[in-house]
Amino acid sequence: EWREINIPLPILNPQTLNCLKAGALYIHGRCKDLTPILVANMGVVGRLFEKDQICAESFVQLHNLLANYITANMLVPGQVDRWIILGDASQFSLLKLPIGIFKQANREMTNNYLENSHKFLVVNMTWFQSSLLKTF
Repeated sequence: EWREINIPLPILNPQTLNCLKAGALYIHGRCKDLTPILVANMGVVGRLFEKDQICAESFVQLHNLLANYITANMLVPGQVDRWIILGDASQFSLLKLPIGIFKQANREMTNNYLENSHKFLVVNMTWFQSSLLKTF
């Protein structure tokens, strides 16, 4: 009941549909222990942000749509009750980092899906990106 009041059902508007078609965020399948995998392609998000084809609200709506789908159709209470978020950093420029999108998406995930998010892994980082990440 709380979720229905505080998290409205996501609307698949043209901007969110464009993000979905471009592959900014998608469900990859399951890992070895049957945990669902949600992939965030940061390179696609960066390109869409450069062209003003994505905003923070549409990215969060897309995340809510996929998170609700995973919760309703891919989780088994008591057995598989979490998912993994995989961030693909290939073709991602740090100079064009859309900080607002990631901050708002992080806030949404922390407030509404904290109990379901099992891991957040970033893959395909360059040497420079990984060395910057290690400094924080």
